[in-house]
Amino acid sequence: MPAQFLDEYLRELKRDGAAVFRAHYGVPVLILIKTGGELQDRDNSEEATVLASSSGWRLQELSLLNRVFPLVKGAFALPGPVSLGRSDNSDVAVPEESISKRHCVFDVGPHGVQVVDTGSTNGTAVAGKPLAANEPCPLTGGEELEIGNFSFLFHTPDSFVAYLQTLGSAP
Repeated sequence: MPAQFLDEYLRELKRDGAAVFRAHYGVPVLILIKTGGELQDRDNSEEATVLASSSGWRLQELSLLNRVFPLVKGAFALPGPVSLGRSDNSDVAVPEESISKRHCVFDVGPHGVQVVDTGSTNGTAVAGKPLAANEPCPLTGGEELEIGNFSFLFHTPDSFVAYLQTLGSAP
């Protein structure tokens, strides 16, 4: 399942309805919601200045915003942990230097989902709490994860549908 933009999923949910959508997308997802950790506390005019003067790296980060990354291992949803990193060999590849080559892994199983930081350089945090390396942290859906300079929302299949429905009802 390749990454798509959030609005594509929203259109599909509106077109097909929740039951069909849920049957088609039965895996947890990560939604990239923020980028450039160093700019989070600045106002929009300062960010626009950075964009105008950037050499392309910031534009690449912004092109990832609102991307939805299904948490699947390989193209055929093989069993096993799902890796996130900047390496092309990662199941979820985020090509940016603040992300380690193998930053963290998601254990997706019948017991639920757990995230484990693999000793990454810039760390992984869940709901603002930094994770210790190699210590699993259970996820239930709706949590914000900070990975490198990025913030992601984690959603289970059910919480993803609920999240999209709240976006669809927004004016």
